[in-house]
Amino acid sequence: TEALERLKTGELKILFSVDLFNEGVDLPSIDTVLILRPTESKILFLQQLGRGLRLSIEKTHLVVLDFIANHKSFFHKPQALFGIGANHQALAEFAKKYQSGIIELPKGCNVNYDLEIIDFLKNLTTTNIQKEYEALKDQLARRPSLSEFYLSHGDLSTIRLHHGSWFQFVNEMDDLNNEEKSLLLTDVKFLKELETTAMSKSYKMILLEAFLDLNGLTQAPLVSELTKRSWQVLKRRNQLLSDLPNDLRLNENGDNSKWQKYWKNNPINAWCGGNQSNSDNVFFEIKNERFELKSKHSSELALIFESLIREILEFRLSSYQSRKN
Repeated sequence: TEALERLKTGELKILFSVDLFNEGVDLPSIDTVLILRPTESKILFLQQLGRGLRLSIEKTHLVVLDFIANHKSFFHKPQALFGIGANHQALAEFAKKYQSGIIELPKGCNVNYDLEIIDFLKNLTTTNIQKEYEALKDQLARRPSLSEFYLSHGDLSTIRLHHGSWFQFVNEMDDLNNEEKSLLLTDVKFLKELETTAMSKSYKMILLEAFLDLNGLTQAPLVSELTKRSWQVLKRRNQLLSDLPNDLRLNENGDNSKWQKYWKNNPINAWCGGNQSNSDNVFFEIKNERFELKSKHSSELALIFESLIREILEFRLSSYQSRKN
């Protein structure tokens, strides 16, 4: 407290602190902030920066000197200040814009980067998909989902070309646990089909979401239950109702005969093989009026398998909706 008072009166010119003044200190006259501490948190970085952002008649501007460039948290600084993406491609594009003088800043603000830093960021442009994945993983502090990787502009076509599928790639990055690895071994063809199957409508994914909602991996649902639940899923994702013919959008509860027939002839028929001659690519069948996945698992593995399927489902539906919009 005494040191802060002496800083305020001008008796002290400089004050160093460790973990004391990251937030909650109100000294509007502070006109310089020197950052020497690495932090993984963009929020903490902005809080440290904020110590000098209070307005005061005693200062005309704030100078921030940030010397943290030898630590992976350096990547977070452009993301925090300029709202750019988390992957290396976005950082490289930022460096090029900075060098060209076309980044947008509020009036009166300047940001200066050491030229070696700009060259370093520009060199992050790469087709190395592992680096893109690791950069996003560092930001999230956990394995990214397929949707998160897609939304960060990750290159899924390269993953499929060189690794086969999303979960095969994640496995090669050593980010699957033993149970997930076991499921990948037994059900890789189904997971790949789920990730890449043609989608002119949302029906296939809506059907599978309804199937999972009914705990279909442990107890195959009746086709009548599945069609009704599918209607409820569509209502929940009502922006996808436009995929249906006009007369079916007026369906009240999903259990009338017209809806049942339409749903059986479309996604249920498609997942059960339709007119496919290759039975190796048919993963569902109807037995005793129940819609069943041919692959069977224990209740414990079924829960894990459901999480893998839902991860792909969310990606397929979100990417479909983006394409549709």
